[in-house]
Amino acid sequence: MCHTGVVYVREIEGKELTFIVSGRLWRNSMIMQDEQTGSYWSHITGAALLGELKGTQLRSLTAVQTDWEKWYGANPDTKVLKKEAEIRSSSYEGYFNDPRRTGIFRARYLLDRLPGKELVHGLHLGVHALAVTDALMEKKPFLRTRLNNIPIVLIRTNADGVRAFEAGEHRLYPAADEKYLRDEATGSLWKAATGRCVDGRLRGSALKEIPVTVAYWFAWSNFYPNTLVLD
Repeated sequence: MCHTGVVYVREIEGKELTFIVSGRLWRNSMIMQDEQTGSYWSHITGAALLGELKGTQLRSLTAVQTDWEKWYGANPDTKVLKKEAEIRSSSYEGYFNDPRRTGIFRARYLLDRLPGKELVHGLHLGVHALAVTDALMEKKPFLRTRLNNIPIVLIRTNADGVRAFEAGEHRLYPAADEKYLRDEATGSLWKAATGRCVDGRLRGSALKEIPVTVAYWFAWSNFYPNTLVLD
């Protein structure tokens, strides 16, 4: 419904949790439930909303939305999880193709800044959030900006989707190969998929990654109504 693909570490204080779909919605987004405590969790924020673990936060990992050909070409040793049953059609097909349908309930925070079904790449640092439209990342696959006064870079590659990193003191720019970045001060080479420096004086260093969530604008703005928008 939200066009999201998110990944979380499902271990809390050494205890592994098993999540299921609860069948409930909050702000037009799926609510997960863990089988161990019955607590309810937001799949957008990774926070426990109700139950024994209320207030607990899952640690997020970067998730990439791309096609299999591009991903496999760059990551041939990938482990694949696939449903056994063949899905011939989706009940959501009409929903995804209708720009007027933005969830089941009226979106709380649409703000008229973007169309409800506009795809955005969302990220946040604390209470500060940023949404960059997919159209902009398609046009400009490398962006520099600031969030919470922290310099960040966003880079889009065919295989790895959009990644975001805290740039720190490094002024980065795209290398000739789209899979890499360089910094102006040392000319060191950084891998766009990981933020790790693989060649040059800073080899072995790593940029701090900021997880990016791909979502429809109506879904992202429901949770982050004061988000900065780059379009």
